[in-house]
Amino acid sequence: MAAGLPASKKLVLIGLGTNGYLEKSTITQTVKELKGREIYWINNNVDRDWEESNNELIAEAAKKYKNVHMIDWKNASMDHDEWFADGIHPTEDGIKAMTTLVARTILVDEGLKKF
Repeated sequence: MAAGLPASKKLVLIGLGTNGYLEKSTITQTVKELKGREIYWINNNVDRDWEESNNELIAEAAKKYKNVHMIDWKNASMDHDEWFADGIHPTEDGIKAMTTLVARTILVDEGLKKF
């Protein structure tokens, strides 16, 4: 749980989809299973056929469900090849950039900090 959040706040961070296609039914079931929690889903920046489809499904879920929030790793990292060791897996700098993006997104969305 991020620093500064009340202990009663239930957050879930999901980062998947870089290894294959996400299915709409998987997202729907995940949201159903995590009812009552704020879900933060990191979208993909991966040079694979499924990237666009996965990112569209994540964006659609964020629009459809009020408790789903997309963390836009794609846009944050798209001009930073140096953040990737092999086009998929992040370097140390990439990990720092992603964790900073995650923390800022959650803190701002939860109304705890402005950047």
